[in-house]
Order: sequence, then C-alpha cells, then structure tokens
Amino acid sequence: MVEQLVAKIADLEKGKLVLENAIAGHIQQVHAAESGKQRAEDARRIALLNAHQAEASAREQEAANDALQLAVTQQVAKRGALEEAMQGLLASLRERKLRSLSHADAARGARAVSTSLAEWRRVAA
Repeated sequence: MVEQLVAKIADLEKGKLVLENAIAGHIQQVHAAESGKQRAEDARRIALLNAHQAEASAREQEAANDALQLAVTQQVAKRGALEEAMQGLLASLRERKLRSLSHADAARGARAVSTSLAEWRRVAA
C-alpha cells in the first residue's frame, strides 16, 4: 500500500510537472501574442505617421507648384508689358525717324530698331 501511495505521489508529481510546463508554455504564448500585438500596433503607428508625412509633403509640393505657377504668370505678364512698351517705343521711334530722315535713312533706322527689338526678345527669352 505504501508502494502504491509512493507511486501515486510520483504520478501526481509528474502530473504537476506536466501542468507547470503547460502553464509555462501558455504564459510564453501569451507573452508572444502580446509582443506581436505591440509590434503590430507600432507598425500601425509608423504607417500612420508616414501617411501624415506624405500628406504634408504633398501639400508643401502643391504650395510650391502654386508659387512657381504664380511667378511664371507674373513673368509672362511682365514680358508682355515690356514687349508692348517696346512695340510702342518702336512705333514712336519709327514715326519720329520717318518724319526727320530721308527714306533710305528711315529704312536703316527701322531695321536697327527691329534688330534691337529682336535682340531684346532673345535676351528676355
């Protein structure tokens, strides 16, 4: 009977050891799951941060493009105004020259002014 009790105690101790190992394994699984959950949450936060940064970068790029477009529009307007003023000046000079010069001199003067205007356009472009 004592031998049976000793055998029963040995079986119980083995069962206890099996249960302790199972509990330890379960605890490891819980820790692994919590760690995986934390890594997933960290990855989600990083992805969200990257999305916000990409959105901010896109807004900055759009603002830079708008500023560049405005600058180009202003330059085109200035060039148009300068070209218009140059045309007016050219017409005025031609009229003045035609009144005061002979026909041959007037033709040479008109060509010189046209050449100057063409050079100005080339430099402004």
